[in-house]
Amino acid sequence: MLEISMIVYLIVFCTVAAFTDWKYGKIYNKWLGLGMLPGIVLVVVYYFNRQSDILLYFTNLAAAIIIAILFWTMKMWGAGDSKLWLFVNFIYPTGWYVTTGTMLFPSMLLFMLIFIEAYIFVILESLWYRFGKRDQGITLQKEKFQIVWIWDIGFSVLLLSIVYSIMGYLLGEYYESNRIFFSVLGVLSANKLVNWKIHGKKYFTGMLMVIYILMGALLYRGFDWEMLLLTVVLVVVTQMSLKFADKYNYAYILTSEVKEGMIMSYITIQQFYGSRVKGLPHTTDETTKSRITQSEAEAIRRWEKSKYGKDTIMVVRYIPFAIFILIGIVTYLIGVWKL
Repeated sequence: MLEISMIVYLIVFCTVAAFTDWKYGKIYNKWLGLGMLPGIVLVVVYYFNRQSDILLYFTNLAAAIIIAILFWTMKMWGAGDSKLWLFVNFIYPTGWYVTTGTMLFPSMLLFMLIFIEAYIFVILESLWYRFGKRDQGITLQKEKFQIVWIWDIGFSVLLLSIVYSIMGYLLGEYYESNRIFFSVLGVLSANKLVNWKIHGKKYFTGMLMVIYILMGALLYRGFDWEMLLLTVVLVVVTQMSLKFADKYNYAYILTSEVKEGMIMSYITIQQFYGSRVKGLPHTTDETTKSRITQSEAEAIRRWEKSKYGKDTIMVVRYIPFAIFILIGIVTYLIGVWKL
């Protein structure tokens, strides 16, 4: 009965968080703080009666903390999403996880479901805009094929392959049993690696190729061609699909409708350079870290009426990730119920 109460409480809490994220673009810290108060009581009572699960609980929580910090640092989700992910792992009862003896951490399947469903949504939404609404999207820069793209993809493929090889050698059976999880991590990091701007990248790519060949010869007496081919496919497909989706990552809105919490595009920020209007935002990384404040939103609306102001500006479309965390939990619970 207590487990059901914890699950119901978690779903209700995440539903409210998903609503505020969708409606206002925020997961409020006050809501997270209030949610922790009864949550602590539920967790203490639950594990007081299941002391044998305490080690598993804290192992899972430690893994969740590492993921939350890592993905926030890599700008794959916002601070609010990280906190909500931690809240989910804090409340979710260990008795309702589907686990195996070789699973890295209990909430691993839940984590994969959340990101897989988010990725599928982004691609399907982009396809709907392109073929359903006949929207060509916004192309910031028409790029012709360049040889450097091959180096970028090669760098990503080789670095991931080396990481996979090291993981396989050190973890053995654990790696083989969790290949899907590592593949998902590869998909999530592939775009970051391809777009990673470092001086002399093609030389580093050459070095990685030598290292990969030596590792294959010394550690495995050969190469895992199947895994290498899978890594190439994952990187190329991920890069191509995200480039297609990027066209629908932006939208033009009326300058008079700019609100607090919106994210300005690089092009919009460049239009503010040289303006005498005070309080305008001057930087953006096009992530949730660059949300504008109320005063900046007011400054942008004033800028519209200035000499170089414009009626419309380009903003980054915000996708409320809390909704995918909620959907992932529900999908996972359906799977648990069927099992």
